[in-house]
Amino acid sequence: MNKEQAIREAKTLAKATLKSRKDAEEKHKRINQVLKEFNLTWFDIE
Repeated sequence: MNKEQAIREAKTLAKATLKSRKDAEEKHKRINQVLKEFNLTWFDIE
């Protein structure tokens, strides 16, 4: 995965509808993982 793909994935996860608390926690963890891995901020995915 490159930086552009990471941004695309983070945007998709951030906009996705939450179905449950567990789903929200999983998406939050994945977004944070992608942000850390590629040194991104929330401003990069807006």
